[in-house]
Amino acid sequence: MSKGRIRLSETVAGSPTMVFALLTDLERSPEWDPRVSRVTQMTRGPLRAGVILRGTIAANGEEYHLDDEVAEYDPPWHFGLRSVQGATEAISYTLVEEAEGITRLDVSLSYDLPDPPAASGLDDAALRQQIADGLAQSLRVLKGLIERESA
Repeated sequence: MSKGRIRLSETVAGSPTMVFALLTDLERSPEWDPRVSRVTQMTRGPLRAGVILRGTIAANGEEYHLDDEVAEYDPPWHFGLRSVQGATEAISYTLVEEAEGITRLDVSLSYDLPDPPAASGLDDAALRQQIADGLAQSLRVLKGLIERESA
C-alpha cells in the first residue's frame, strides 16, 4: 500500500467568503478539478457536515464514482471531505484571511492506495509526486477562477 499526506498552500486574491463559495459550489467543481466530470449531492438539504457527495470521474472511456462525506463544514473557514468509497482517505481545506481581500488556502490530502502495478514503473515516491502535482494544478486553476471573478 502507498500511504501518505500532502499539504499545499496557495494565496488567493479574494475574500474567504468568495473562496469558500467557489470551493463548495458543486456544479463548478469540474472547472477547477480536472479529474472530476460531475459532483452530485446524494443527501437532501443544504450542504453541511454529514452530507454524501458523489464525484464522477471519467478515465479510459469509463466512468467511476467516488463517494465522500462532508466531514467539516464551517463557512468560510473550513471544508473537509472523508472518503466513503474512493481514492483518498480525506481532504481538508482551511482558509485564513491574511489581509483584506487576500486569503491563504491550505489543503491537506491523506491517501492510502494500493501499490501501482509493477509494469507502470511508479514507486511510492513517483505516485506521491503525481498526486501532489495534480493537487497543485487544481489549486492553481481554482486560484485563477477566483481571481478572475473577483477582479
